[in-house]
Amino acid sequence: GIFIALAAAAAYLPFLEAFALTPAIAFIHRFSITINIGSDTKTLQPIIFIIPIVLAKGLWEYHRKYGILSLVKSPLTKIVAILILADVISILTSTSRGSSIGTFITHGMNLAVFITSSLWLRLVGDLLSKENLKSFGLRLLKTFAIALAAFTILNATVSMTQFIDCSLSNSGCHV
Repeated sequence: GIFIALAAAAAYLPFLEAFALTPAIAFIHRFSITINIGSDTKTLQPIIFIIPIVLAKGLWEYHRKYGILSLVKSPLTKIVAILILADVISILTSTSRGSSIGTFITHGMNLAVFITSSLWLRLVGDLLSKENLKSFGLRLLKTFAIALAAFTILNATVSMTQFIDCSLSNSGCHV
């Protein structure tokens, strides 16, 4: 339920405010989904389903302000292209393709976060000279503070619940 609410918020909020939800996203990163594919077991973080939403919103916002061609010509694109090329070569030369593809997906999510962060910093940096910076900054700060408070409360609740459950069950589990 928390994951669905967070994904909906990321899809609904403007890009900069959606990216300010990172403390709540960090809470979701605490959990994982295990998928069994034949004899192979993969563990996925639910956050990988939110990252594409925020990345798409960031690319759209950047395109509206600067045009996508300026992003294609930037050094950021060259770095990302080299990293993707290295992963593709690794997949093609690997003896364990399933594992290599899983690693490629993980690297892809990391690159998506890197690109999104770079776009966010560029957009925020350009707002520093605007006259509406104070109200905009307060909106971002409020979104971040709410997300951080929610993260702190939820994280403490889950940790305490796990601690109490392990203490009462005497099953030797670790928190």
